[in-house]
Amino acid sequence: MNWEVISPDLTSSAQHPAEAKKPGPGGHAPDPDEEEFNDPDGKDGGDKDAAQFPGSGAIHSIAPSPVEAGMIWVGTSNGLVQLSRGGSWQDVTPPGLPKGSDIRVVEASPHDANGAYVVVLVRRDPHPYLFRTRDAGKTWTKIVAGLPDDSPAEGLREDIKRKGLLFAGTETAVWVSFDDGDHWQSLQLNLPTTDVTDFAVHGNDLVAATFGRGLWIVDDISPLRELSTKDFASPVHFFKPQTAMRVRWDNNNETPLVPEFPASENPPDGASGCARCKRKSRSPLFEQGRACEVARWQRAGLLVCAGGSAGHHCWIASFCLGCAH
Repeated sequence: MNWEVISPDLTSSAQHPAEAKKPGPGGHAPDPDEEEFNDPDGKDGGDKDAAQFPGSGAIHSIAPSPVEAGMIWVGTSNGLVQLSRGGSWQDVTPPGLPKGSDIRVVEASPHDANGAYVVVLVRRDPHPYLFRTRDAGKTWTKIVAGLPDDSPAEGLREDIKRKGLLFAGTETAVWVSFDDGDHWQSLQLNLPTTDVTDFAVHGNDLVAATFGRGLWIVDDISPLRELSTKDFASPVHFFKPQTAMRVRWDNNNETPLVPEFPASENPPDGASGCARCKRKSRSPLFEQGRACEVARWQRAGLLVCAGGSAGHHCWIASFCLGCAH
């Protein structure tokens, strides 16, 4: 196997010269009194940020398109987004990024070759910066409505099955969007307050990587994929359960794992279901006292349930059919 160069230096661009970038409309400028700008040689650069000098950047994210062969998105530490399509590279950086911008994540949409998302971390700037394109980087839209203004964004992924279902991580929490980033709502639930840096969608499960708090998983996000505005109008909605497998357990005891081995409990046996009731129910099927967004981040494999809207009480149940205990 041999390595082959397929690009020029992607950390420099004629469209974005080496001088420090100025914040664009709606951007947040870092406090100049708290910033220290120096050039790579250690000399006082005045209003220049060392991260903007040619050759000082690095590639932080590479995202080949799952839809179109040969289409590659690249994000760099000095705030550039580059796109290779048809064998040529083009600078498609969102306009007006603040100086000190770092493209932490580029997410190529698994549904649309022209769709992509970028997560931008700005040095010493606590605001979240998430952007979306639907035209291969010709135009970008900032998508932060609903996110706290004092928590930088760290990661973003799109669901592999439902287009526009996004998961975002910030310095303190997890967020979900059902409308391609136009609006965000919390998916924190029992996840500890921590820096959430990345996600992976594995089949019907959502995995989150954190800084210092380990890996967390939600078993079966099928209800999130199915959830729509029409579900809020119906008094009760039963979500389609995932395919269950009936097995006969071995009667012999298995060798237990050593305590030091990182492991979690398996999901419950049998077929699991999820339902949403618009109004409070006295039925033992529904779990009382829990409102709107109900889910569980846990290693115990509890089912995700979500629903509700402003001004309505939402009651959600997780139940198990034919479980062997």
